[in-house]
Amino acid sequence: MENYIKEILINYITGHASDEEKHLAKQWIAENEAQEKAFIDLYENWHQQLSQQYLEIDIDKAYNRFVEENTPTQTSYTWLKYAASVLLVCSIALAAYIYQQKNTKIVYQELSVPRGKTQTITLPDGTLVMINAGTKLSYNKDFGKAERQVILNGEAFFDIAESQNDIPFIIHAAGFKVRDIGTAFTVKAYPEDGVFETAVKEGKISVEGKLNPHDDEEGKVFINANQLLKIDLKKTNKFNPSTNKKANTPLSITDVKPAYLEEYNGWQHQLLMFENTSFLEIINTLERRFNVEIILEDPELGNYHYTGTFKPTANVFTVLQIIKETTPITYTLKEKRIIVKNTNQLYHQKPKP
Repeated sequence: MENYIKEILINYITGHASDEEKHLAKQWIAENEAQEKAFIDLYENWHQQLSQQYLEIDIDKAYNRFVEENTPTQTSYTWLKYAASVLLVCSIALAAYIYQQKNTKIVYQELSVPRGKTQTITLPDGTLVMINAGTKLSYNKDFGKAERQVILNGEAFFDIAESQNDIPFIIHAAGFKVRDIGTAFTVKAYPEDGVFETAVKEGKISVEGKLNPHDDEEGKVFINANQLLKIDLKKTNKFNPSTNKKANTPLSITDVKPAYLEEYNGWQHQLLMFENTSFLEIINTLERRFNVEIILEDPELGNYHYTGTFKPTANVFTVLQIIKETTPITYTLKEKRIIVKNTNQLYHQKPKP
């Protein structure tokens, strides 16, 4: 049984597993937390070795690093060491290729999706990517040969192809590295929003980087299926007049239901969803969705937060009118711009910072 599981896991990690082996591997991983953690460590160790640009790889040293935070049974040590050794030997050939190619100029393929549009593409490895409005996505023209890395500026949903599990899939966004561990997930990182988000539909991912923008310490967190991670990238903990409190801590991980994720990813079907979203971020979303320019005359209004879902038939004025019902604003259309004003001065109720 030990050799059987060992072979299945190696095939699964290296992308050579049959459908039945994939099912058995996922079943084994889901049996308990210890087996899940052992698989993640082995998977990441394999990918880290693939990413190294060295010809000399010390298998014993790499294996020791792999097991240093684990305390599995003696039986587990046997097959884990065997698996690590086999995978690391395979990585030598790839490391040599990377070394030979390191002086070659990297050419990137860049795709820009304009405001008011969404686009679906298939990457060379078969990964399906649905890209939201106002987003830029870049990847190496040799994508899939020695690495699978993309640079994201905006929002996209990734359904990762399993055909090349032996090559790590990494997304660079807002200073973070999102590493796939056999998943379907969304990454949202618009610079103008000041928020980094990722929601996992299937599988698991890791997020690496400065998880707290208030200090320089780097870290890593794992996000499971039906979880949403949010990191406030703004350097200040601003006052929220909607709740009369300061904003939450920079990082949060929330368990959500599949139905929530369907709405969260509703932009793929022209749905608008806001969950305790600042007015400023809502304005940014409306500008991208409807390709309009909205001027917020009083920046203080941007600190209000709202929750709501709008059907595909809604337009920019539908959203603003709903917000107007509970917020002291007025808006006018002037020279193709929407001007939003604060009417608080009429009622002497201006929120204090």
